[in-house]
Amino acid sequence: MDSRSKHKRVRAREVALQALYQFDLLRSGSEPLTSVDDLEPFVAQATQEDVVSSYVRQLLSGILDKLTTIDGHIDRTVTHWKFERITPIDRSILRLALFEILEVSDVPPKVAINEAIELAKRYSTAQSGAFVNGVLDRVYRDLQADLQTDADLQAEWTDEETTQKTTADSRPNGDASAC
Repeated sequence: MDSRSKHKRVRAREVALQALYQFDLLRSGSEPLTSVDDLEPFVAQATQEDVVSSYVRQLLSGILDKLTTIDGHIDRTVTHWKFERITPIDRSILRLALFEILEVSDVPPKVAINEAIELAKRYSTAQSGAFVNGVLDRVYRDLQADLQTDADLQAEWTDEETTQKTTADSRPNGDASAC
């Protein structure tokens, strides 16, 4: 990815963050925001670049579709902290980064984490960069461990199937019921 494309992705993340922040603050108000369509006027005003607005819409749509899953990852990770106590801006940054980690294959997880740290430093408190880094690093490590466990279980399952097939094939006429 060239530097111009990287800059557009950074800009798209900033606009998506601002829209997510609005969504988080206004979703339980008198006129709640409930969908990406509710955020469209902001996105249209925030950027006129097609590439940027397209990625913003992809991020927002995906995050809102997977919001329960993403929030579940955050909630399980911040064990000594209530999810609701996380500042809305930090929650929005975490949601954005987790969506990219989980769902956007052309964004390496470490890039998503580093971009989130930069957003936290720019838009939140002095301590938010470290907080966001800690949460995202833990979620990423947990996801990697889950993937390894799944791979180990799949390998174990395949080994069992191979052993059972070999045992059945070694019986007279390949008859597994000949015991």
